[in-house]
Amino acid sequence: MCRLKNPLLICILAALIASGCLTLGGGSSRAQPRAEIDQYTLSEQVAVSSSGCHYRYRLYSPSPARVKSQTNVILGHGFLRDQNNLIDMARALANHGIPVVTLNFCNMRPWNGHHQENAVDMQDIAKKIGVDNDVIYAGFSAGALAAVLAANEQTRAILALDLVDQKNLGLNAINQLNTPLIGLAGDNSSCNADGRGDALFSARENTSLSTLTHQKGASHCEFESPSDWLCELACGDDDSAAVSAATRNSIIQQTIKSIVPFLSPLHTSVDG
Repeated sequence: MCRLKNPLLICILAALIASGCLTLGGGSSRAQPRAEIDQYTLSEQVAVSSSGCHYRYRLYSPSPARVKSQTNVILGHGFLRDQNNLIDMARALANHGIPVVTLNFCNMRPWNGHHQENAVDMQDIAKKIGVDNDVIYAGFSAGALAAVLAANEQTRAILALDLVDQKNLGLNAINQLNTPLIGLAGDNSSCNADGRGDALFSARENTSLSTLTHQKGASHCEFESPSDWLCELACGDDDSAAVSAATRNSIIQQTIKSIVPFLSPLHTSVDG
C-alpha cells in the first residue's frame, strides 16, 4: 500500500503500529510447511540493516526432489505490511521448486517508506546467502519499488506486483537498467497511486525488456497473500472472500508462470 483511501487512516495505522496491532515481524508458525502438503523447509534468521535496525527474514527451501533452479526470489512486502503477508505466495513458489526469501523492512515508517534502504536490505540478503548473481528481486506495491531499486545488470529479472512508484524513484532506476521487468497490475485505485507504476513498463526504449499483465478486477490487496481487514479498510476492497481467494490464486499462478523463464538452469552432478 502507498496511498490511503482516507488520509485519516495514516493516524489509525500509526496507532496500530504503536499498540502492536500491526506487527512488523511476528512468528513463523503459519509459514511452516504443512504436513503431507508442502515440500519445502523453512528457516528464519535475523539480520542488521545498514541503518542499524534489526529485521527477520525467512528462507523457503524446496525439497531436493522439487528444486527447479538455484535462482532465488527475494520478495518484499508492501507499505506498513510485513513478510507474513507474503506467506501464500512464497509457499506456492517454493512448492513449485523455486527458492524464496522474504524479509521485514525494518526502516519503514508511516511517514516514510525508506525505499532505498529497503532495496539495500534486499541486496544484503542476496549477498549473505550467496545468490547476488543469481537472483530475481520481487515485491508487492512498495516492495516492488524496492525490488526495482535493488536490481543491477546481473539480476535475472524484476517481478513487480501492483507496483507503486514514489517521486519517480523506480522510473529513474529502470531507465538505467537492461534487466527484464515483469509485472502484474490490478485496477487503478488510490492504493496503487492510480496505476502510476505502469509508467515503468512503457518508458523503456527496448519494449521487449518489460512485460505487464493487467489482472482485470483485481484490487490492490489481492496482490498480497494473505491480506487482512487492515488493507481492505485502507484500500476499500469490498470483494467477497470467495472472489478475493480466486483472484489471489490466479495472481499466484500467473506469477509462477512469469518467473519460470528467468530461472537459471539447474546444475546437477553426475557421479562416475
